[in-house]
Amino acid sequence: MTRKQIAVGVLLIVVGMLQVVPAESVVNGAFHSWLPSSLATSVAPWLGRVFWAVTSVGVVASGFGALGIWPVAPSWRRMAFISLASSLLMLALFWSQYAFFTLLLDLVVLAVVRLWTDPGVAPSTEPVATSAAGLGARQSPAHPATGIAGHLGQAIAAVVLLYLALPVVLRPWYNTWGTSEAELRQRLPGDSITREPAHQTTHAITVRAPASAVWPWLVQGGTAHAGLYTYDWLERAFGLGVHNAYRIVPEWQHLAVGDFVRAAPPDWLGGLFGPNVGFHVARLEPNQDMTWASSFIDWSFVLEPVDQQTTRLIVRTRVHNGHGARYYLKSLAAILAFEPAHYIMERKMLLTVKELVERS
Repeated sequence: MTRKQIAVGVLLIVVGMLQVVPAESVVNGAFHSWLPSSLATSVAPWLGRVFWAVTSVGVVASGFGALGIWPVAPSWRRMAFISLASSLLMLALFWSQYAFFTLLLDLVVLAVVRLWTDPGVAPSTEPVATSAAGLGARQSPAHPATGIAGHLGQAIAAVVLLYLALPVVLRPWYNTWGTSEAELRQRLPGDSITREPAHQTTHAITVRAPASAVWPWLVQGGTAHAGLYTYDWLERAFGLGVHNAYRIVPEWQHLAVGDFVRAAPPDWLGGLFGPNVGFHVARLEPNQDMTWASSFIDWSFVLEPVDQQTTRLIVRTRVHNGHGARYYLKSLAAILAFEPAHYIMERKMLLTVKELVERS
């Protein structure tokens, strides 16, 4: 395996990750299509997911193949061309806000793959294996890599590709857990703070209690007070020092617009993000709704009575929008890291609040 081929492999993996953002914008309808509007509206969701899978997952898979990781090593070059062609076709049909950046990236990578590898000579994809015959012995391309190096590479590739495929398959489910179609389309009070978010999640749960019984548990939230009713042991593992309080504390019931709700201790990660990591209360209507806002997201909690003894607790998170590299990377982090983790933690929060309210 040559240094050029290693460079191409790393480049393909990075580009495949970056392709997640424009593909996601197509799937969620943030596009301008040359197709008739009625046809574009009907085909965009499912067709966008096909493009997303072929483009992002395919480019990253071809990158691992270029690095000699099986089973995609023998055909990595062909897979790269197909995946990048899918990206170009996606841009032709659905022109997203990142189209120019993506088009430039695609053309550069196509040129690199074409010029840095000789199409007339099969690239060296024999994985390196450690054996008694000596370190770095080449194996026959007819057999996958063996030993620690070969199996470790395959395991890493499998985990990365599976994780990258999760947004394509599961994102519509974990971003809307517990909600109805009406609640997804519903305008909530906190939506006015960020009118056009880059991404949005909405989760909900039914609590068998009036809104006035749910509110005290919500208003005392925050790592400096009652915690967030999630997996506090997991939050402590990340240095957040959270200990959930499973009781209503009168001293923590006085919250007002403008107050600061702490999400991490002042010295978290050595003060890398400053001493005030958290939210400011942007909106608060007792027993009705509350919105916390940060530089990254708006987090809204809405209580909607079903009857005198039943309440729907709806929680919506809206990731801020914008332009430029900073917002592009923020969007990428939201899709690949924030949303899956947010679902796990917020689902636990809703279930815990429901249990605490109904038990008390």
